[in-house]
Amino acid sequence: PAGVAQTEAENQQYAQRCTERSGGADVLANAGTRDVVRDVDVLRQVLGDQKLTYLGYSYGTRIGSAYAEAYPQNVRALVLDGALDPEQTTVQRTVDQSAGFQQAFDAFAADCAKEPACPLCQDPARATAAFQAITRPLMDRPASADGGARTLSYPDAVTGTIQALYLSDFWPLLTRGLSALASGDGTILMRLADMYNDRGQDGHYGNGIEAFIAISCVD
Repeated sequence: PAGVAQTEAENQQYAQRCTERSGGADVLANAGTRDVVRDVDVLRQVLGDQKLTYLGYSYGTRIGSAYAEAYPQNVRALVLDGALDPEQTTVQRTVDQSAGFQQAFDAFAADCAKEPACPLCQDPARATAAFQAITRPLMDRPASADGGARTLSYPDAVTGTIQALYLSDFWPLLTRGLSALASGDGTILMRLADMYNDRGQDGHYGNGIEAFIAISCVD
């Protein structure tokens, strides 16, 4: 119960700061998917396209389907990959997404197990436990990254892993990252987390994740 109360308090503070730093409630009230869709149609007009040709992943599928509902006459073609169910609650969607990541992790683990040097051992059924054994110590002792210039936390390691699970081309990099972490070096997983968080080489971050949270809350 104490942990739940702390998490709720942290999220309330996050929401308050989001409101303050985004220009106030009036600004956020006009930052939902409905407004994103209007922006997309403005972009279509500015680019001179008579009709929209659209590719959307994950939340981008919600933008595409909402656009088709609002502007059916302006659609040429939509490709929606990993479609969200617009009738799901945030909790339901999060649970389903987590199950999807577990499925992707299981596929990665089965592929990794083919290699003698797989850090998750050669039994895919034990891969989740092996992953936890490698990463959970970070909760108390973050790992060195970038030669000691940065540290990899447990959330960073999970974020980096999730980034790699989106695309099988990243699986070899994830394997190397987990092997390196087992030896105390969190650099590769940190770089994967940076990719997810849109961190530039100058250390500055994009605001894509913050925008997604704000839009989702307005929706």
